[in-house]
Amino acid sequence: LLPDGYKNKVFNIKPIVQLGKDGTYINRFESLCEADRNGFKSGTIRRVLMKKQNFSYNYFWVFEDDYNNHNYSIPK
Repeated sequence: LLPDGYKNKVFNIKPIVQLGKDGTYINRFESLCEADRNGFKSGTIRRVLMKKQNFSYNYFWVFEDDYNNHNYSIPK
């Protein structure tokens, strides 16, 4: 058995949340790979998560932990 949080610690797999430009909740993905499988290129999402780009596919993307803790701000 793997310890709790194994994937997050070892594989750096973190759930991400897709938000509209106005901050409305759109969707949740288990990882960047899952978003990629659903038609969103992970490279552009990663740039938003790293704050190098404001939006990807007209959406704002944030890690689920930051979303739940309200530790994000959507650029104007």
